[in-house]
Amino acid sequence: HPCSGKTKRAEEIAKFLTEKGHEVCIINHEEEKIDRSMYKDVASEKKGRGGFRSAVEREIVDKNKAVILDYVNNIKGYRYELYCRAREAGTSHCVVYCDVSPEKCFEWNKLEKERYEPHILQDLLNRMEVPNEDKRWDKPLFRITDTDKLPLQDLEDVLFHGKELQPSAATIPQNLEDTNYLYQLDRITQDIVKSIIEGQEICQVGDIIKLPHTKQILSLSRKLGLPELRRIQRTFIKIAQLKAPQGAQQIADSFLET
Repeated sequence: HPCSGKTKRAEEIAKFLTEKGHEVCIINHEEEKIDRSMYKDVASEKKGRGGFRSAVEREIVDKNKAVILDYVNNIKGYRYELYCRAREAGTSHCVVYCDVSPEKCFEWNKLEKERYEPHILQDLLNRMEVPNEDKRWDKPLFRITDTDKLPLQDLEDVLFHGKELQPSAATIPQNLEDTNYLYQLDRITQDIVKSIIEGQEICQVGDIIKLPHTKQILSLSRKLGLPELRRIQRTFIKIAQLKAPQGAQQIADSFLET
């Protein structure tokens, strides 16, 4: 969440790791000079996310450095991209989730020098896709409430003494000259997007939508607009070009996980 105390937590982690002799880099709005007004519209937000992603890619080449991304990071597809970048770099990775109530976020926002406009803050909270430790890109997951102490030693163990994430089929670039694969990616994801749009016309929130090319079903937790679905589709295709799922069902299943 924005205004969830994540900057304070980032600074706590940085202080602890620095005192342990580790080099630390914090990536945030101030360091990257990316204004919080980026959330005012889709284009600005997309550009801002790209700036943060580039900063992470630049810093994680040094495996001896702890790179802390102090960012809203509310989109699971974006977290998946960062997970893949960590795999490519062969470095460790974890997610710290500051689990704070929306009411507390609004309260803390009023104390900030650079405040979010209430409608922007509400929109960011509404779009929060909560980290799920069952998903590989969200683990190891450290869930912290506003009254919890950070498990600092556990964080150091994960980042510096745990098993490094090794490049895998999910992150080693494949030969993209296989036009049939690219065609499948586009066709299958297009079919799913179309089915979701059509299903939403007759379904209500809470209903289940059956989708083509997969045995999985979609439980509609909220309405998804075409622009958002297209963005998810483009992100998935870009990531999928790094791995090559085998077969239509695996492509469809992987798309539904993003």
